[in-house]
Amino acid sequence: MMTDKREVWKFPIVYQDTQVLSLPRGAKILHFDAQGIGELSERLWIWAEVNPDLKEYEDRCFAVVGTGHAFMDTPGYTLAHVGSVLTEGGRFVWHLYEATPDKGAE
Repeated sequence: MMTDKREVWKFPIVYQDTQVLSLPRGAKILHFDAQGIGELSERLWIWAEVNPDLKEYEDRCFAVVGTGHAFMDTPGYTLAHVGSVLTEGGRFVWHLYEATPDKGAE
């Protein structure tokens, strides 16, 4: 039986409201966290399970929201919480959402 080869890759997330990442088609987000040495060098990352043999990529839209910051749904899209992370020794908490088109809105 032939199965798809899988690997875990990491992708940078920027501290900004919205961003589009080009990920291999069908990538499964596994984890969202900060990584770095020292509080000021912490960067945000997602780790995703991908098929490394796929040459097709798809754009996926993400939003980073700080605790207490306002954010809104975009008509035609659903926001799904991916994960939350503490940075700078727990002084800041960031929440990552992925925006996906509503069924029938594509």
